[in-house]
Amino acid sequence: MIYRRLITTLRNIVPLVLLCILVLTDKSFACMAPHTRMFPTCEIASPRPDERVTVLYANGGAGLSPVALGNIQTLTEVVDVEVTAGDRPHYIAISSGKPIIWRFSGDIESISRVVVLGSQYRGQEHTGIVGIPREQIIYAKTDLKSLGHVARNTCLSVYRACELSAHFEIPKADRMKIAYPDPNRLAYLKWDVGRLRGLSVFEMPKEKLIIKSKPVVKKLQESVPTNRIHVDQFVERLRAHTIRIPQDGWSEAEKQGRWGKQETKNGDMFSMSGPAEGRYEPYGGGGYEGEQNYERGVINISAKDVVTSVPVLPYTGFPGVIGLQQLISEGVLFAPGTPEFDRIYKRWDETISAPYRSRFDPDFSFGYKVDYLVTKETQLPIKLHEKSFLIADGVEMPDLNQNSAFNVCFFFADSREIPKTVSSYDNPRCDRGLTQAIPDDQSAFGRSRAWIDGWKISGGMAPKACLVEHLEKDVHLVVLALAEGDYVRYYGQKSPRRFNVKVERTGKIALYLNFEYRYVDWHIISSPETEIVGVFTRLDPNRIGVTISGLDKSVQVKSMDGDWRDRPQCGNYSPNYSPHLGGPAIMRLDESLNVLLGKRIDAVIRETNDGSWPKVSDDPKAERLTIVIK
Repeated sequence: MIYRRLITTLRNIVPLVLLCILVLTDKSFACMAPHTRMFPTCEIASPRPDERVTVLYANGGAGLSPVALGNIQTLTEVVDVEVTAGDRPHYIAISSGKPIIWRFSGDIESISRVVVLGSQYRGQEHTGIVGIPREQIIYAKTDLKSLGHVARNTCLSVYRACELSAHFEIPKADRMKIAYPDPNRLAYLKWDVGRLRGLSVFEMPKEKLIIKSKPVVKKLQESVPTNRIHVDQFVERLRAHTIRIPQDGWSEAEKQGRWGKQETKNGDMFSMSGPAEGRYEPYGGGGYEGEQNYERGVINISAKDVVTSVPVLPYTGFPGVIGLQQLISEGVLFAPGTPEFDRIYKRWDETISAPYRSRFDPDFSFGYKVDYLVTKETQLPIKLHEKSFLIADGVEMPDLNQNSAFNVCFFFADSREIPKTVSSYDNPRCDRGLTQAIPDDQSAFGRSRAWIDGWKISGGMAPKACLVEHLEKDVHLVVLALAEGDYVRYYGQKSPRRFNVKVERTGKIALYLNFEYRYVDWHIISSPETEIVGVFTRLDPNRIGVTISGLDKSVQVKSMDGDWRDRPQCGNYSPNYSPHLGGPAIMRLDESLNVLLGKRIDAVIRETNDGSWPKVSDDPKAERLTIVIK
């Protein structure tokens, strides 16, 4: 995990870099979600003719193990397998996404062998077996060295255990590729060798494959199976509770979800079409530990009963959400809705919100997302996912317990500052730096608040050289701060949001138009008594897909993204991206425009899509949203 000091620097850079990657081409945009999945090569024990073949895959388990595989920082789950006698001895091959302990019960004598492929995300060693004699458990021989020769790229996710469908006749895992034992010496592709080296031989067009010698052909054929094993029973589950052999028969996961453009009533949005199920996940296994709703609770398993190649260790405290529930039962944590939480949260929110209320947003409240109130010194459970905490007055900050600042962060009810002698990585603040523990819009509050605080400390003086345009005192400056909110479209969507801006106010008017999304079509309609003296935008309309129509040719349209930003003393006054949030965000814009235009804001219209806005469309005659300035 990147250290917090670096994260603070990258906070404003990372979203821009990701945005650039997303919009370069449709192909590069696709790389941000459905990565190619690269698996190592394997050797597995083939079934005998007299064996019945069952293949099991579970991304995770519905029960939590009380013991961890390898070390206590490993979140280990449990899947039960109930076996009844079949017409032949059972040959069972198992694979998982997360580290799992497979607990076998029933007619164990009918099992001839259990073949372990391992946890795709963590490796072969992160699999445990209960109920099967050690001599009947066979581990697939995995060649991880082959992964070391794969040319990495932004469209690639690399796994540490083999994929079942490379060896068995079951549906192929989504986006699966098999690594070569050594592609630098064995085989090459005629096109884009550096990026695509890693396709399995049986998936290459023969005319595209260059083979250097006959021994190489033999070695390649041995490393990548071409004849897959017949399967009598296949069970694939996203979160497995109990799998029954042979009663469950052939049971695949439901239709796999897919990240990308999805059509909604508000236009195409970037989202998932369905749940990420079975051997499919959106980001190469990233974020899978967020699924911690263990309806089965903690499963009673003894460490001495687990067959595995790594140490089996009892947790000192339960991981994830069950560990949080344990702390609640001990009176250490309180959840929203309890009197203890609500009382302290309300007082804290009022204290931090009051200084950022203005005539533009007199009822402003930060309303930060907080999951738990911490009332006693404690150590957090391991493997928390996107959790935020409010620390009560005078209570020491909890030990992070190796949770990353990306997934865990803290607010302080007494508004204390983090000691400068302590690493900020070890003491994250929820509205500072890069975190997923609170929504992005709330992270933007932290940036605006820091800007306002710094502005006050500096005395609020700005160089006159930063003036872009001087507006006279009799000009009424109106800001339109509009946003899609939860209905933001995916980054490849270029259909503009269309607005009619109807100006009914008389006299001299200047407009500052701000829309959080790149593609927008503004049409200005003014009354005969209105004199529009200027229209200003945050970014250059000629470069980001913004159109402005309806203005007299004499009306100037200026961008706040001009050459003035190259002046070092002026860059800090660039208008912020999120004035629609109100509070410190709109206060910051007021100060910036006062520097850039010599005029403070007179009126603000803030609106965020609540689901009622018209659907975006490429049709120029599509329905428009009308904003009225009275």
